Amino acid sequence: MRLRDEELIAAVQADAAELLVPKSAVAAAERLLSIAFRFLPCRAALVRHGTLVVAARGDAAEFVMTRASDEGPVLKGETLVLRIGGRAALELCDPADGLPFESIDRAALRLLGEGYAKVLDTLGVVTDAAEIARHALDK
Repeated sequence: MRLRDEELIAAVQADAAELLVPKSAVAAAERLLSIAFRFLPCRAALVRHGTLVVAARGDAAEFVMTRASDEGPVLKGETLVLRIGGRAALELCDPADGLPFESIDRAALRLLGEGYAKVLDTLGVVTDAAEIARHALDK
């Protein structure tokens, strides 16, 4: 069951510091998805840098290292998209509990997006598929 209201925001704030630990934007994207999945379980989730999918979870895993045809959502279904500083996007699709995404879910993702934006300010946006593949091999 998803957390709601202030409980969700407090839990996400507590874990958002985890985003600053990784040494690459791809590793931080993986961490971002891990936190998002923990608090907002869903069928699929991914992180894009522009049109390049750099990390994915659940049914979205097949999209890693693929390019979307535009900046619109890659995932189909009940989708929540968070734009991160005009450079990246986080997409969550089909909440596991079957309930629609709510404004509190968007607020929680905004907190995560702010943390990830700091990572991108420091490490830059990944646009090289080879770098993503190297990270996948290092797991």
